[in-house]
Amino acid sequence: MSDQLEHLGQSLLQHGKENDRIYIMKYHEQDEKELFIEVDRLMEKEQYGKIIAKIPKESQHVFINEGFSREAIIPEFFGATKDCVFMSKYNDLGRKNLENMSELSDVISTALEKKREGELTLVPLRGEVIQLNKEDTVEMARVYKQVFETYPFPIFDPEYLAQTMAENIIYFGIRVDGVLVSISSAETDPSNKNAEMTDCATLPRCRGNKYALVLLDYMEKELRKKDYHVLYTIARAVSFGMNITFSKANYTYSGRLINNTNISGNIESMNIWYKHIN
Repeated sequence: MSDQLEHLGQSLLQHGKENDRIYIMKYHEQDEKELFIEVDRLMEKEQYGKIIAKIPKESQHVFINEGFSREAIIPEFFGATKDCVFMSKYNDLGRKNLENMSELSDVISTALEKKREGELTLVPLRGEVIQLNKEDTVEMARVYKQVFETYPFPIFDPEYLAQTMAENIIYFGIRVDGVLVSISSAETDPSNKNAEMTDCATLPRCRGNKYALVLLDYMEKELRKKDYHVLYTIARAVSFGMNITFSKANYTYSGRLINNTNISGNIESMNIWYKHIN
C-alpha cells in the first residue's frame, strides 16, 4: 500500500509504512504548531523510523529546536535569496547508520570524475522524444513495473499517472519503433519556478543508449521556455548510472538523505543534485 498524502493548512505531509517515515513535502510557517502536533501524533501511533522535511532555510532553526539536523541543501530554491534545506529526525536511531558508506562514497566520487571529463555530448538518438499524455498512461505503468520492484509513489497505477498529469507533473518519453522504452518527468512548482526531475525509467533491454541524458536535456529546454530557474533530483545513492547521468548533465551534488526511500524493494539512501538555469 502506498504512503498517503495529508494536507494541513498550507503544508503537505506524506506518511506510511511503505517508506516507514513522515515526509513534510511542503511547509508553511503558519501551520507550525498544528504541524508538529500532527507529526508527534503520527510518530506515537505508527512508530515511523524517520521524519524528513523539505523546508525554507530560514525556518531551519525551528526544526533544529525540534531535534532535526540538515542532510542536504538546494540554493535559491524558493527564489533568488531563499534556499531549501532537507532536515531529518530519526525515531529509529539505527536508521542513521550507513552500512554501505564506502560504496556510496565511491558512487559520488565516480560521478564527479565523469563530470570533469568534459562537456556533455549526446549521441544521435534512435527514437522520438515526446511529451506523454493520458492515452499513454497504461503503457507508462507497464514500463515502470518492469523497472522498479517498489516505488515511493503509485506510478504503477495509470489513474494516478493521469491525475498527476492534470495537476503539476509533465511526463516525457522516448519511443523506438512506436514502443515506449524510456520515461522521465518534471514535477513542477509554478509559483517558485523549480522542478524535480524524477521518475526516470528505461527498459532493461534498451539501457546504454543515454536515453536518460537525452530526456534530461529535452526537459531542461522545455522548462527554460517556461522560465524555470532551479532543477533538482533525488537519486538513488547506490546507482552509478543515475548519479553519473546528473553529474554529466552539470548538476551539483549537495547532500544525502540517509536510509530515506523504499525503492526497488529496499529502504535506500538518496542523493540530492541541483542545477540553476535561466
